Amino acid sequence: MGVSTTPVREALGRITQDGGLHFAGPKTIEVPVLSSEQFTELEDIRIALERTLAASIIENTDEKFLNKLIDVNDEFARFREQGKYSKALEKNLEFHFMLYERANKRFAVRLLEIAWLVTGPMLGKLYPRYSREESGVHYHKAAIEAIRSQDANALAEALVGDISTGYAKIRAAVEEELASS
Repeated sequence: MGVSTTPVREALGRITQDGGLHFAGPKTIEVPVLSSEQFTELEDIRIALERTLAASIIENTDEKFLNKLIDVNDEFARFREQGKYSKALEKNLEFHFMLYERANKRFAVRLLEIAWLVTGPMLGKLYPRYSREESGVHYHKAAIEAIRSQDANALAEALVGDISTGYAKIRAAVEEELASS
């Protein structure tokens, strides 16, 4: 790929430091499997941080941003309907990080980046089985409406609902997978 080993080693070290990878041996790197407790901790972290960011998101939103957010959510919904799940996941991530960045809270965003990094490999378990449920689209639309009406409490509730519902679906998928093994 035309890349020297030093930047690759540094990148892998950073991702490992953030918990996205695990050194299993001298030349072996794995994606860690989260325990139920770790997964719950990440869910709690996201809920606390996103609830905290809601008022700042509202304060820093303008019509141009809101229209872009709507476009991203429409793409998210369209990719889900088309069965393009990796694209849908990308748009879901883009939607959330647009909100985070709008809050202008650098440290909170960094913590959320780590939470998403560690949780990321499990997000694929949502599709295709849970793609028929439109809870993600529903909560995103509720978040957009809350922003439109400048209601920080409603935005916080939409974000918490999205997180709780998504994590519950991932838990169910993992439990099904374990039961069938």
